[in-house]
Amino acid sequence: MKFRFCGDMEPPAWLLAEIPCIASSVQHEVDLHVVTDAVIAAVLKASSYDEVRLVRRRWNRLMCARWMQVMNNLVVAVGELDAKAILVSIKWIVVHAAKYDIQESVLLPEVQQLGLPSDVARTIVSVYESHHTALRHHLQHHNTPFPAVMPCKWQVSLAVASRAAPALHTPMIELVLGHDFMELDVRTFRVLHQELKAARALMAAATQHVS
Repeated sequence: MKFRFCGDMEPPAWLLAEIPCIASSVQHEVDLHVVTDAVIAAVLKASSYDEVRLVRRRWNRLMCARWMQVMNNLVVAVGELDAKAILVSIKWIVVHAAKYDIQESVLLPEVQQLGLPSDVARTIVSVYESHHTALRHHLQHHNTPFPAVMPCKWQVSLAVASRAAPALHTPMIELVLGHDFMELDVRTFRVLHQELKAARALMAAATQHVS
């Protein structure tokens, strides 16, 4: 099934696998309103949308002590592995919803279709909606420009498992373009790779035409 907040594509498999972590977190008295607000605050403080790597060591420079306490409480409630899954999943949802300018009325039923209970989905979407304008503004002013040739580094990481998905084995590609960091699933990376190959072919053809 395709979703508008995914750019009219299917959601990545790893996101679907982590949805139960978000859904079950409320059973551990996790305040998803506060967590979602903290995730969005971290995104807005980052120099680019994809810079925010939601692991605990990075939050020290992005967030104040209050939000660090929120993250620590989340880890205590659900464990380090599930906490990271919740943070990364919520970040992915709100970032991509803002990227494609998705309104609350569209996003709410879509995240429910992912498998989130209605109350959990409504909490996340309501926080997203309150920051929608700020997120859009941040995206527009921190979109990665490429005025010149820039160095590219990459590595592949493998999500072996989480409590909700004990046999996940989902690879993720981490790209660093200049000073910007991006995380891509395999399908998105393949699309990017094909587009870059096509661009390279066009550049080669243009060079031959000029010469």
